[in-house]
Amino acid sequence: MNLRKFIKKIGVIFKQAKAIAIYPEGTQTTSKPFVLIEYTGRDFPGKKENVEYDYLINATGPKLNFEATPGLGPDKNSLSVCSASHSKQAAQELKKTIENMKKGKNAVFLVGTGHGQATCHGAAFEYVFNLDFVLKKEKVKDKAKIVFITNEYELGDFGMAGAHIKKGGYITHTKTFTESLFAERNVSWIRRAHIYKVESNKAYYETLYGSTHEIEFDFAMLIPPFAGVGLKAYNKTGEDITGNLFTSNGFMKVDADYTQKPYEEWKAADWPKTYQNPTYKNIFAAGIAFAPPHAISKPMYSPNKTPIFPAPPRTGMPSAIIGRNWRSMCSFYRSQSFFWHCCFYNSISYCA
Repeated sequence: MNLRKFIKKIGVIFKQAKAIAIYPEGTQTTSKPFVLIEYTGRDFPGKKENVEYDYLINATGPKLNFEATPGLGPDKNSLSVCSASHSKQAAQELKKTIENMKKGKNAVFLVGTGHGQATCHGAAFEYVFNLDFVLKKEKVKDKAKIVFITNEYELGDFGMAGAHIKKGGYITHTKTFTESLFAERNVSWIRRAHIYKVESNKAYYETLYGSTHEIEFDFAMLIPPFAGVGLKAYNKTGEDITGNLFTSNGFMKVDADYTQKPYEEWKAADWPKTYQNPTYKNIFAAGIAFAPPHAISKPMYSPNKTPIFPAPPRTGMPSAIIGRNWRSMCSFYRSQSFFWHCCFYNSISYCA
């Protein structure tokens, strides 16, 4: 898709670049805040530029933190669908696996989370059904064993402690719903698991009960944990103030309550309302880019003190809610004369 052509129609200046650092106070020679960017497109590769703003939206998405699990990732021993290039690679590997199955070979497909604190379970969940569909279409499902491995305490947790959904006039918990869908498709599952190492055709995992196991596979699509993309921040004198804007894992601080407290004291009011940085009021964060105050699912630890519970999801519906919250804010800002700067890591667009 030609984003430049589409975005121009709605009055947005598009720059094919990535954000490197934020200067929320400007510098000693300019009082205007700006973002330092580096072009990644064909026209000006490597060129850097300062882009000034009145209001900044950090919508970079995550860094895919494959390094958290040795051997994890498409450059090593597993596959991913977290980017267009990763999805293309996974599709190519799936095609090769199916070709071998058509020659009579059985195959084990391992799908799920590649770390005890990974999130984005929906992507892995959906992939199971895509996989089931393709294997049936290619008439090789009888030679396949699909295993779903997850850090969830129960299936259907999805990093939000489960939910109740209404379908066919009945209200059903997502645990029952998910287990039923998997059982109908002969998908087996491993819950409460932290994958701590991936080798070629083999994954090693620890359970919530402290035992360790291994599972062999022919094809593995495992979602990595997420981190912030690593943006830096500097004040007017050039002093590093990254810690004022971001948490230690790189996500941006917003108007959430980050007070450390036990699970029993967590409440909805801990979560942000405007997604506004408390230090610099003209900076906001959206989607995965903002730092959550805590998990939603109950924290669980193995006897080895290994955390095995999902990080809170911030894509899909949560991002839609963020957009809804901003609608009322935008109605005000549209009446003003401001320059909005929206950061999308690697491909950045600037909202005029």
